Amino acid sequence: MTTIRTVDVTLADTTGMKKLLTVVNLVKNPRGVNSTAVGGSSGTGGASALTYPTTGGPLTDAPSFIRRTINTVPTAGDITVTVGSQTITALDAGHIGKTLNFAVYVRASKACATPGIPYASIGWFNVSEGFISGATGGSTTLTANTWMRLGVFTATVPALTTRLQFQATFPVNGVSGLAIGDTFDVTAFLVNETVTGFDNSYFDGASVGASWQGTAHASRSAKVVGIG
Repeated sequence: MTTIRTVDVTLADTTGMKKLLTVVNLVKNPRGVNSTAVGGSSGTGGASALTYPTTGGPLTDAPSFIRRTINTVPTAGDITVTVGSQTITALDAGHIGKTLNFAVYVRASKACATPGIPYASIGWFNVSEGFISGATGGSTTLTANTWMRLGVFTATVPALTTRLQFQATFPVNGVSGLAIGDTFDVTAFLVNETVTGFDNSYFDGASVGASWQGTAHASRSAKVVGIG
């Protein structure tokens, strides 16, 4: 005689499960910890110095930042901080035609408002370092000594691009009472492909759940995120 046993089986409720996807920050030096390929300008007739404080940044994931300190007050133009080179922001052919998201955190020791509102911009360059085109976005007024995020804005990678340059710009005519010793801080550069459901929050290889794809602060960062 054969005995047939019945077994109660409880099926897991999968409605709350999330799809795991990998997001990549394409900027290899997103906080300026490695000063390679950090540059910019001091404005017309101005002079300044770059330093790299390790604390005081806007986020737990971005404690360090790039600081430009005014030594000679400019009379016009823009005060800028840039990252970008063939080794820091190189793009491969697979990115051509894709839409990328851009964002960066900025702070100034003086309020910044009209007519010169701070903004972020990108430039596309080819293998011969020829400028192809550019785009701007994420402009906002700044309260003195307050971190703000410029972006997120999007731009599509044009044909022949091999690298991008990402810049935060503070127009001199928008800085209230610009003086020697004033500071302009920039950090947490994020460039990533659009991933539906990802909120474009900043990360790099030192963030929880993320890792550097090579040398720390000199390679892209990857983070696994739950979507859905």
